Amino acid sequence: MNDDTDADDDDSFTVTKIRKDGGSDSNVSSGSTYDSSGTSVTGTYGTLTIGADGSYKYIADQSATDALDAGDTVTDVFIYTIDDGDATDTANITITVTGVNDDPVAVNDTDSVNEDETVTKTGAQDDLLNDDTDADDSSSLSVTNISHTNGNSGTVTSSSTYASNGTQIVGTYGTLTVGADGSYTYTADQDAADSIANGSSETDVFTYTVSDGSATDTATITITVNGADNEVAGVNDTGAVDDDSTLSVGNQSAGVLSNDTDNGSAALSVGEASVSAIRTGRENASGTDGTIGSAIDGTYGSLTLNSDGTYDYTANTDAAEALAPAQTAVDYFTYTISDGTSTDTAELQITVTGINDAPTSSTPATIYATENQSVTIQTKTFFSDPDPSSNSYGQLTYSVSGLPAGLTINSNGKVTGIVTQGTYTFTVTATDGGNLSTQQTFTLEVAKSNDVDAVPEKLKINKKNIEKKVKNKTVVFKERSVVEVPNLEVTKNYSFNGGMRVVDVAVEDLGNTTTDDPTPMSKSFLNEGTILGFAIGDDYRINVKQYTATMENGSAVPDWVKVDPKTGQTLVQFPDNIYSIDIKIIAIDKDNTTREIDVTLDQSSIKPDKSLKRSLENFIDRSATLKSEVFIDNNGKMQLNALNKNQIDLNRTANLNNSEIVDIENNSNNNSTLSTLKLASIDKNLDKITVKIADDKRNQVVKYSLSIPEQGLTLGNQIPNWLKINAETGEIEATPPKDLENIKLQIIAEDEDGTLRTLEVDLDFTSNDQSKLPSKTVIDEELEKFASLQDQIHVKYNDYENYGDKIVKIAS
Repeated sequence: MNDDTDADDDDSFTVTKIRKDGGSDSNVSSGSTYDSSGTSVTGTYGTLTIGADGSYKYIADQSATDALDAGDTVTDVFIYTIDDGDATDTANITITVTGVNDDPVAVNDTDSVNEDETVTKTGAQDDLLNDDTDADDSSSLSVTNISHTNGNSGTVTSSSTYASNGTQIVGTYGTLTVGADGSYTYTADQDAADSIANGSSETDVFTYTVSDGSATDTATITITVNGADNEVAGVNDTGAVDDDSTLSVGNQSAGVLSNDTDNGSAALSVGEASVSAIRTGRENASGTDGTIGSAIDGTYGSLTLNSDGTYDYTANTDAAEALAPAQTAVDYFTYTISDGTSTDTAELQITVTGINDAPTSSTPATIYATENQSVTIQTKTFFSDPDPSSNSYGQLTYSVSGLPAGLTINSNGKVTGIVTQGTYTFTVTATDGGNLSTQQTFTLEVAKSNDVDAVPEKLKINKKNIEKKVKNKTVVFKERSVVEVPNLEVTKNYSFNGGMRVVDVAVEDLGNTTTDDPTPMSKSFLNEGTILGFAIGDDYRINVKQYTATMENGSAVPDWVKVDPKTGQTLVQFPDNIYSIDIKIIAIDKDNTTREIDVTLDQSSIKPDKSLKRSLENFIDRSATLKSEVFIDNNGKMQLNALNKNQIDLNRTANLNNSEIVDIENNSNNNSTLSTLKLASIDKNLDKITVKIADDKRNQVVKYSLSIPEQGLTLGNQIPNWLKINAETGEIEATPPKDLENIKLQIIAEDEDGTLRTLEVDLDFTSNDQSKLPSKTVIDEELEKFASLQDQIHVKYNDYENYGDKIVKIAS
C-alpha cells in the first residue's frame, strides 16, 4: 500500500479483502501481516499471502509455472481492497512470472530376452524415453550417451534411431544399439549368453543419459537374459601369416572346431558338429557368402575352410602387398557350426604381417640420340615397388654399371650427359630400403649429328605419322642439334619431352610505374606486379590424369607459382628480389607414368615484346588449337603453315635446296663466349648482402670464382676477406667495409671442357633496395626463349634433319 493515498491527513487504511483476478474475495484479518495471520490466495501460477498492513509474499509454485519454458513470461493478477474506516477502494497486484528450465527426470527401465534372440522397443513400446519426463511445456528429450558396467561407452548421434546411425555398445551378454529418440534393440549374442544354463538368467545393465538440451539426468536399462537349450556354441579362432605366405591348419585338433562345444562338451569329442557355412566379415556385421571346401577372398587373402574345421589361408591380395614390413592387419571371417539340430556362429581372425616386397621392372626400348647433344633418360620410369612409398621399403635408389664416359646417374635414376657416336649398353639397378633389387639393361644408340635420313619424294608431316614414331609409355628425351654451326662454342639443346612443350606465353605488368626504358631490367619491367603465364602443349593430353610442378631439385614450388592441374597452364607472379626460377612441369598419366618438361622463367631474358603483353585475367590455354604443318616436295620446295584456332598465323614458302638461306640463329656479331648464367636474387640483411645465381649448366661446372675487373683481379685471386663465393653454387656473401659505396664483380663459371662463362654484377652498398641493383648478364637471348614454332618443328621432324635445319631458319 506504499503508493495508496487518502486525502484525510488523519486517516489510516488497511487491506481488508484479496482475490485472484476472476475469483472471489477472501477477508484479510485485521492487524495481520503476510507472515502472521496473513491470508493466502492461489493464483494461476503461484500463491499470494497478504497481511492487513499491505505486506505480501508470492511463491510461483503451481504446475502451470513448471510448464513454462526457459525465458517465457506470464502474469498473475490479484485484486485487493483497502478501507480507511469510512470508505473503500480496490487495486491490482500484478506478478510477472518468468520460466526457467526444469531438469528432465529419467526413470529406470527393464526388459528381457532369451539368449541368441533379439528384443526391440520403439516409441510407445516402452522405449527408454517413454516414462522419462520434463515439466517444461515445450521440452524435447533425447538420449545423448550410453555406457555399460564393463566400461564400454559411446556418444549417441543426434536425431538417430536404433536403425539409423544408432550407437552400439557391447555388454556382458549381448549388444545394445540405441538411438537418440530412445528406441533400442538388444541381441543376446555374446559367448557369455551361450553359457547361461537352460532355465537360468543373468542381467546386462546399461546406463543412459537423457537431455532436454540444457540439463541432463541418468537412468539404467536392465535386460534379463534367459538361458535356453543351446546345443552347439562356437568360439572365436585366430591365426597369423606373413604376406605372400600360406597358413595351413590340416589337423582337426587345431582347426576352428577345436574350441567349440556341443551340449556343453567339446564338439570334436561329441563328433556331431561340423562347419556348415562361411562368409567374410565380422560376426556382428555382414559379408560375402562362400562355399565350404572352396576358396573365398577376404580383404588380405584367400581362405579355404573345410567342414571338419581345417583350413588354408594365403595372404595374396593387393591390400596385403600394400602392408609395410612389420605392419599388421586382421582379415575376419565368420563360420557357422551345426550339429544338425542347432547352429551357432563364431569368427576366424587371421593376422597378416607385411613383408618387404621386391621391386619390379619392365624392359625399356632402345633410346636414340645425336652426338654432342645432352641426353636425359628417366630410368625410374621402368621401375616400381609394391610397398608404400611413404615407407623406406617402398623407396628406390638407383645405381649403374657400364655407364659410358660422359653420362652420370643420380639417386633418383636420372641419367644425363653427352656422349659421342656409338652404341652403348648399361645396366641400372633399383634397390629398395630392405636391400632387395631388380635391374634392367638400357641400350643407347648415338648417331652422328650430320647423318641425313632419306627424304621421301613427297611427304606431309603431321600428328598422325609423328605418333608412329613415338613408342607408347616410353619416357625418353630425344635430343638433336638444331644447326651444326662452325666455331660456335655453345649449342642449344632441344628436348622432345614426351610430347610436352611450351606453346603460348604472355606477360602482364601490374605496376603503376611507367618508363620509356625498353631494357628488360628497367624499373617498370621488373617489379612485384610482373605476372608471366604460359600454356603447355601436350600430344597426349587425353591420357593425362593431372598436371603438377616441382622445383628443379624436386622440392615444392613456392605459392606464387600456380599450375592448373587440368591443363598445365602456369601463372607466375615474381615477388620482390626474385629474378628467375627453374621449374619442372610434370604430366601424370592415367597409368601413373610421368612426363616432364624443364622451364626456365627469367625476367631479365624476356624481351619487352608488345605481342607478349596482355591481361592475364582471362589467360586461356591455346595449346589445343596451335598446330603446324610442313609440306615438302621432291624438289625441296617447302610450305610451312602455323595455325591458331584454324587461322593461319604464319605462312612461309622456300626452296630448301637453296644454299643462300639466311642463318637466322647465327647472324649475331657478338663473338663472345655465350653464357647461361643468370642473376637469381640479391638480398640484404643488416650489413650482409647475399647474391644467388641460376645456371642451367651447373652440372657441368668445375668451380665458380670471382674477379673484380676494375682491379684487374681474375679467378678469385686477391679477393678481400669480406667477399666470399661458394665454389660449388656460385652464391656470394658480402660484408663490405662502411666506407665502400659500391663494387663491380664478375662471377666466373669454369666448365669441364675449359669454357669460361661470366656474369657481371654491380652492388650498391648505399641502397637498401637491392632489387634496383643493375646486373649485366652475358647471354644469348635465343638461348632463353620459350619453345618457339621452329623449336617444335625441329624436334618433331628431326628424322628429316637436313631439311629440318633449314625449316627452323625459315620459321624463325
